[in-house]
Amino acid sequence: MRTHGLTLTTMNRKELREEHIKLWTWLSENPSERKWQYFDSVYPHETIPINECFCCELSEAVPDELPLIERVTCENCPIVWSNNSSGNAVPCMTHNSLYMKWIMAHTEKARSNLARQIANMWPEESNE
Repeated sequence: MRTHGLTLTTMNRKELREEHIKLWTWLSENPSERKWQYFDSVYPHETIPINECFCCELSEAVPDELPLIERVTCENCPIVWSNNSSGNAVPCMTHNSLYMKWIMAHTEKARSNLARQIANMWPEESNE
């Protein structure tokens, strides 16, 4: 997983969304695989988005001198991964988010279904 270095900042929001859809569609079609395997074998670029995630790449705050946790600003994430009991959006690494469910899924069918849902979570925006 890339934690610093080259970024995909030349990609605009629409392109990052398209790459997110490609990644998660591939994972839905290859449920036994992990994200790093997509980037190893399928991704045509020399750079890998931060956390192997196009949402994180969009959310990344600069400068690179900041620690990783301070550079990825979840409040800028284009996806609402889950809502907590108060109705507030929570980050992807939260216990009950769709992403964590995908990580914890034990069957290929479940992983495939969850990946398909995640592929479609980044909303299209009228100004994209």
